[in-house]
Amino acid sequence: MFFAFLTLIVGLSISGTAAYFSITGLGQLFAASFWGVVLMGFVIESGKIISATWLHKNWHNPLVSTLHKSYLMLAIIITMCITSLGIFSYLSAAHLNQEAPVIEQLTAERTVQKQIDTLQADLNNLQKNLDQVNELSKTSNNPSLDAQRTRILRQMDKDRNQINDLDNQMSKLKQQTSQVTLKLGPAQYLGQILFGDGDENTDKAVEIFIALLMTVFDPLALMLILSANISFQTIAGKQPTPQSKKPQKTPEIIEEKHEVKKEEIKKLPEPTQRNWWFN
Repeated sequence: MFFAFLTLIVGLSISGTAAYFSITGLGQLFAASFWGVVLMGFVIESGKIISATWLHKNWHNPLVSTLHKSYLMLAIIITMCITSLGIFSYLSAAHLNQEAPVIEQLTAERTVQKQIDTLQADLNNLQKNLDQVNELSKTSNNPSLDAQRTRILRQMDKDRNQINDLDNQMSKLKQQTSQVTLKLGPAQYLGQILFGDGDENTDKAVEIFIALLMTVFDPLALMLILSANISFQTIAGKQPTPQSKKPQKTPEIIEEKHEVKKEEIKKLPEPTQRNWWFN
């Protein structure tokens, strides 16, 4: 009895958790009418559990037609698919919300790196111009070359200062990115184990994991609830009776034995009387 109640409680707990994930995921999928979708999901989840339990108890009921049972089976399967899709939506949104800060940090790093590359390219061009000015100043004493050299050196110093500032900014961004990516560590390790390195492999691993949860979550809840019903029916139908503890002989056997004894009693006195008479 205790195990039957435990099975029922666990089944209802899993079903309630799956319903929460599914309803929340459907609400996020149709965010424009969140509370309407939540109400619809709650009613559908309740109807699914009641339909599965009722169909199990009335499967052999002669008043229930095949069409009736077929429709209920189809409705249960469709609602299980809806629940699974809601769970997929909920977990996918959770993974994207966890991945969004990492994407923002990586985007910021790429932006800063592009600025550094642009300044470095400009610095390289300025260095080439400076080399050309130095070569020309060796052969001529043009005062404009000195002014041009001063302007180039001033711009080079400015570019170097900007590159240093961007390098400091990049180091801070990398520290923030490393802290944010710690949350994605398990998913990244799972993707590396299954498919190897790469961000796309992390997404594949997460999708496979969510698919496994979809296939086991709601069906397991329904099967545990039906198993609890079977356990309660079994307990109710196998209560021991007092007569079953002490087996007794059937009345027919007892009557046959009594008849045999009566015949023996009738036959035995006759020869004894005859012997006594002749003696």
